Amino acid sequence: MTFMALFNITGIQYFYFRILFETLLANRCKLLFKTSGCFFLNFFNSEFYFAVLTFKKNDYASKKTKSLS
Repeated sequence: MTFMALFNITGIQYFYFRILFETLLANRCKLLFKTSGCFFLNFFNSEFYFAVLTFKKNDYASKKTKSLS
């Protein structure tokens, strides 16, 4: 919840990206390692990727808004 407030995003976006990255990373992880410990890694990776994506998107939106005004 802190994460969502920090990046000012909707619950739907958060849910969608979490599902997407958890699935992609979990599949890759299973193929490479086949360990349960890998899922903890996936959780942190997906949080990181999502944070980067959201930050870039918000940055682009703010630049576009400034150029219009």
